[in-house]
Amino acid sequence: MGPGRIYHREAFKDHPAFKLARPSPELQAKMDKAEWPADLVDRLMAVRVDHVTIHEWLDSGFPDAENLAKWADREERLINTTLVCRQATWADDDLLSDLCANSPETLGDWTVTVERGPNPYAQFRLQEHPNVQVLEDRRVGLGMTANSVRNTLIAGERTTANFMSGWRVRDGFRGLGLSKLLQNSGGPGVSWFGLVSYWYVRKGNASQAWVAKISSDLADRPEGYSTETETLSATVTHLPSNPEANASPRVRKATEQDLGPCVELINRTHQGLDLFRPYTVDFLWERLNDPSWGEEPPFIASIYGWEDFAVIEDNGQIVACGGMWDRGRDVREVWRHDQTDESHLVDPTAILDFGFAEGHVEAGAQLLGHFLARSTKLGRSSMMVALEFLPDLAEACVSLAPTTESRELHAMPFTYPGFTVNATITRPYTDLAYW
Repeated sequence: MGPGRIYHREAFKDHPAFKLARPSPELQAKMDKAEWPADLVDRLMAVRVDHVTIHEWLDSGFPDAENLAKWADREERLINTTLVCRQATWADDDLLSDLCANSPETLGDWTVTVERGPNPYAQFRLQEHPNVQVLEDRRVGLGMTANSVRNTLIAGERTTANFMSGWRVRDGFRGLGLSKLLQNSGGPGVSWFGLVSYWYVRKGNASQAWVAKISSDLADRPEGYSTETETLSATVTHLPSNPEANASPRVRKATEQDLGPCVELINRTHQGLDLFRPYTVDFLWERLNDPSWGEEPPFIASIYGWEDFAVIEDNGQIVACGGMWDRGRDVREVWRHDQTDESHLVDPTAILDFGFAEGHVEAGAQLLGHFLARSTKLGRSSMMVALEFLPDLAEACVSLAPTTESRELHAMPFTYPGFTVNATITRPYTDLAYW
């Protein structure tokens, strides 16, 4: 292809690289024994399924031929059309922002549009091992999903959890099976693997029927592969912007020397909660140095870091710590009523990495008040903080006119014959980077 030439798939269709590999004699014998329809074998070869995967399907007997035919349908749509499902890149800022702005959710008489921009990756960058998948057609975003995988505790046991979020299909393209294409895409082929998957759903969301269908399909799988989805509730608190909130002279910015005491406070405050990952100094240090270990070029926008993290001391001892992420700068909700056209904007800040010492609830409340003053100055609608399992602190914040927001929390264990994990969550910790 010389300079200026346009690539067309027809130009290379006869190149040897595109010749379809036939099954090995061993694989062919397995497929014959399974009595797969001949056309299914041809279709799987045509969409170039990894042969190791086909061996696994045949050895386990799952999925069956009928479900594999449906899977092949979806793969053929990607190969034979201009649809592309891939990992998002830095070149997709506008594509993702435009997709999110045109993918409203339906909640009863309201539509909710979660806008992401100017940095559509801001929230995902605060998560561990994130991966954003985009479905596009000729550089127009039609759908997306995001996953991140992290180590955590459930029922006091170590596990690795996969958080699923960012499910979007563009308005006007729903009901076409595009979500199935995203569902098939999975994440990158790396070592991180979630043994428990979890996600949040707004109560009353029209997509709940879709979620229920997925749960039903998982429960109907053959023995050894079937799984039940646990459903419970998670709640966060919104403290509305308050012009009377005051910055506290007791609050100062944190330093590296403060990280050890801060880690102790954070772990004490949230110990025993499911989905809480006990902090270490290295973990907190890396979070505050996002996204680089060393110098950062000027075009890397700051999301959350040292400038946002603060402490309160009492008699020379740190008794409260936390950080405030300006979530509303890059993640906003536009609510619009279908009948009255009434609308309002929800663009909160969010408290991260928060903790306080035993007997120092007032210091925790003072730090929150300090951040609320900063949030108000930024012009945000509210400040979010996870107070569901901190009743004393919630009581100390009553004067700040708190409101609560609850979502359904779904958790699903990975299952494999002879292998099970515990996904029974009872008291969920809410890291607002994942909300």
